[in-house]
Amino acid sequence: MIAPLATVLVLGLRYVGLLQKLEWAAYDQFCRWQVATYAPQPQPIKIIAVDEADLQAGGQALISDRALAKALRTVASQDPVVIGLDLYRDLPVPPGHSELNAAFEEISNIVGIQKVGQPSVAAPAVLEADNRAKANDFISDGDNRIRRGFLNLPGADGQAVSSFSFYLALWFLEEVEGIHFEAITSERWRLGAATFNRFKAFDGGYVYANQGGYQILINYQGLGQPFDIIPFRNVVAGQLPDDWAKDAIVLMGSTAESLNDIFLTPLSRPGSREATDFLSGVEIHAHITAQFLAAARGDRPFIRTIPEWGEILWTVLWSLLGAGLTRSWSAVLRTRAFRSKWHQSRFLLRQFGSTLGLLGGLTLGSYGLFSLAIWLPIVPPALGLITAMGLVLLSAQVAIARENALLYRDLEQKVIQRTQELDKAKAVAEQASQAKSEFLAQMSHELRTPLNGILGYAQVLLGRGDLTPKQHKGLTIIHESGNHLLNLINEILDLAKIEARKLELVSQVVNLPELLTEIAKIIQVKAEQKRLAFDYQISPDIPVGIYTDPKRLRQVLLNLLGNAIKFTAQGSVTFTAEMSDAVRAQAGLDTEIVPIRFTVQDSGVGMNPEQLTQIFAPFEQVGRQRQRSQGTGLGLAISRQLVEKMGGTIQVSSQRGAGSRFWFELALPIAPNWQTDLPQFQQGRITGYLGDRRKALVVDDHPVNRMVVLDLLSTLGFELAEAEDGREGLEQYSRLQPDLIVTDLVMPELDGFELTRQIRQLGNPEVVILASSATVQERERELSLEAGCNDFLPKPLDMALLLSKIQQYLGLEWIYDATELSKKS
Repeated sequence: MIAPLATVLVLGLRYVGLLQKLEWAAYDQFCRWQVATYAPQPQPIKIIAVDEADLQAGGQALISDRALAKALRTVASQDPVVIGLDLYRDLPVPPGHSELNAAFEEISNIVGIQKVGQPSVAAPAVLEADNRAKANDFISDGDNRIRRGFLNLPGADGQAVSSFSFYLALWFLEEVEGIHFEAITSERWRLGAATFNRFKAFDGGYVYANQGGYQILINYQGLGQPFDIIPFRNVVAGQLPDDWAKDAIVLMGSTAESLNDIFLTPLSRPGSREATDFLSGVEIHAHITAQFLAAARGDRPFIRTIPEWGEILWTVLWSLLGAGLTRSWSAVLRTRAFRSKWHQSRFLLRQFGSTLGLLGGLTLGSYGLFSLAIWLPIVPPALGLITAMGLVLLSAQVAIARENALLYRDLEQKVIQRTQELDKAKAVAEQASQAKSEFLAQMSHELRTPLNGILGYAQVLLGRGDLTPKQHKGLTIIHESGNHLLNLINEILDLAKIEARKLELVSQVVNLPELLTEIAKIIQVKAEQKRLAFDYQISPDIPVGIYTDPKRLRQVLLNLLGNAIKFTAQGSVTFTAEMSDAVRAQAGLDTEIVPIRFTVQDSGVGMNPEQLTQIFAPFEQVGRQRQRSQGTGLGLAISRQLVEKMGGTIQVSSQRGAGSRFWFELALPIAPNWQTDLPQFQQGRITGYLGDRRKALVVDDHPVNRMVVLDLLSTLGFELAEAEDGREGLEQYSRLQPDLIVTDLVMPELDGFELTRQIRQLGNPEVVILASSATVQERERELSLEAGCNDFLPKPLDMALLLSKIQQYLGLEWIYDATELSKKS
């Protein structure tokens, strides 16, 4: 029963078309193998090709009737057997239409082509009236490849119309070789040595292939250019070689890609879109015509298929073979010896090898038949073999399972009980995971709110020009330490974003040496606290202005350097940034993208090979317990994925007790005009702006958050107002009519979303509304923009980013400290 069941399953897949593309792929591969060893016989077929150069010379999408008439007369003067016009000419193409009709009447061996079916395209009226218009003769399969041609097609009146290529071949064979076409039965015809067997529905692995007409499988003549081809313009110019067309079949058609008359064939490489893998319609007609000639002479027969019942028996045969062979092996499954892993491995290896051998035999046998011009579908028998083997093994496993159930009946209740316990544990774990996510989101919001005050005021005070060096250094440490704390908070959220593939890089112009120096200052403080030597080396040939995501680059470097400090008790930490050897070899050359290598090396505890395989996994930490407690265990996991997203790879080498070395290389685009591309607040301390005085409203239920923004904007000369919730914000808006509103989103009474919607409904689209929130989920940003906000800024507020958005939306020109700008330059 297993073999018939496997056959039914496979044939069911076959008859609903699920195996169609696999069968086509096998057929195409056999075609390519055969053609690679086939030497095409010389054929009396010539091609005159209308290419792109001919169309450009004529200055229109189609060649004119006058040029076509001239070419036909030139070819006819060399006495060809027949001329096949593979151009749809149902309308005049001026000038010279009367000349073309005269040529059709005078040259009696011209055969035109017409498109039968919907939409139909008629041939020239002169040719159609003289029964010299024949049907298009190939059909495209579902994967857009041409495998089938027509002997004839039913015309509009229901009468059979000979196909274009068949009629050309028949004309030549009757005229030159005296071979005539004769009917054996209504379905079987003969042409010389060739016997035609009609290709019908479900033949050759096809599903519903009977689309009208008498179909055949095309046996292509070979790769490359098996036919003599000359350009149309040479013929018109009178440059046709002597006796080139004499006693030949001359095909005239388009090879120009712009006319969209190019097609894929079984000989085309899978997935390729190279121009050399396409054949034009006229070339395919030449292949089909040559096939009729070769078949009639007995040189190269048509590809035949077996009847549908033969395919079914063929599939049953291989299903029986797979079932019988596997059944003899499956007896081993019931022995106790098989229960050992050694016997299982040996059995599976033997089973796998035998399966490959059988499939190889099926493939070679089918290809042998194909080389004799017989196509025997390969996919259904192969699947029948595999399915039968799988079902036999499955039935054996079921029998073993039944025996095991009898042996271990007493354990069934325990298994059920354990399953229930696991389900409960899973439910508890899912609840804990959900609670963890909600906790992280809430804690992130709660921690960002006080950090907004710390970082905000640090940035505001750093913008003052009356600070002593000691005050400036202290504020810088506060600001950068706060940023470091913020980065730790963000690590948890970053990992979730990376795993969900929602984290995007934001590239901008960056002063690279300044960024690296800022990072080094932060690490220098940590190194001094542990009395470590910190060596910071930046190569002088590194470009100043580059494009990158500074936040993510800073995050990665701070993580690697922070780890180096953490795991080094004594000695030193070295941080270097240099251009790679590949760029050094091109010193002096103008390059737009340069690879820069960042290296962090320490003399700390080092790692053994086992630890090296674990350090990039989330929540994995190495070192002593005290060191492990100093981080989340996410830094390296996040850093590796960020570097990979930036186009690099973090590499590491380490030896236990001898320290570690981490490095990665990034290809960074150079910003040649970095000084002008950098925002003004990066070029100097902003002291004001040019133009009329602007009005700003700050809405936030936390006084500290309001004060940070108000203090910053007051130093720049804005006229200010504040509100502690959305309802008061509406009142202040009506009174002040501000140019700018900076609003929190989560507030009592009236939140920032509704505040924005009501302001937009008042009909003032000019006011700029910037949303700010400690909830940094992407959904929060989307909702704020849908409500009508111009942009979204996360808390803690980055004052540089805030000033950048204000400049962008209000179109301000900053006034900044010229002394500091000269220092930057």
